[in-house]
Amino acid sequence: MSTRSDTTHIPPTGGKVDALARRMAAWPSSQIVRTVGSFAGTISGTLAGIGVAMIFFITVAEIITRKILGQSLLWSTEVQLFTIASVSFVGIAYTLREEGHVRMTLIYSRMSPQTQRVMDFIVTLFALLWTGFFFYASYLRMTRALSNDESTAGIIDIPFWMGMLWMVVGSILLAMVLLSRLIKVMAAERFGQAKSAEETDRF
Repeated sequence: MSTRSDTTHIPPTGGKVDALARRMAAWPSSQIVRTVGSFAGTISGTLAGIGVAMIFFITVAEIITRKILGQSLLWSTEVQLFTIASVSFVGIAYTLREEGHVRMTLIYSRMSPQTQRVMDFIVTLFALLWTGFFFYASYLRMTRALSNDESTAGIIDIPFWMGMLWMVVGSILLAMVLLSRLIKVMAAERFGQAKSAEETDRF
């Protein structure tokens, strides 16, 4: 992992709100949050990678059993779909940390750095609030599925709470990365531009 940092800062506006935000972003507690956010992104990417590896090996096993044994792993499709859904949720935090989400910059790119900062703060805060609601709803649904002993109606019975668990874990990791991102906005650090793999700016 490269130690190079291409982070640049938006010049101070001279306003009291701007000065307060920068001071808050420099607090030791804020630095801890940024470190935790970076670690959460790493966990997210690792779990997603493990999920993708599982899908790969199951697919290979399915091909081998069909070609050699002339039989199909009846459970493979169900497990793969279940794993894909889990990877989609748990990998969101890593994708955000790496600035990998698709975004439209037609209007954003024409804004001043100060206006971009305000927009980044509003969007990140809204995303954080939405993630909190999503975590709460997913947790309630998981506990209900667990208490009712719900399972998938497929060839094999996969406990439904296991899928909801990854939604809960994914929302927690995403919230940590969003908090880190919010502090970065408060510190007036530029981000969001497309970068190469070597130049990716982590939180």
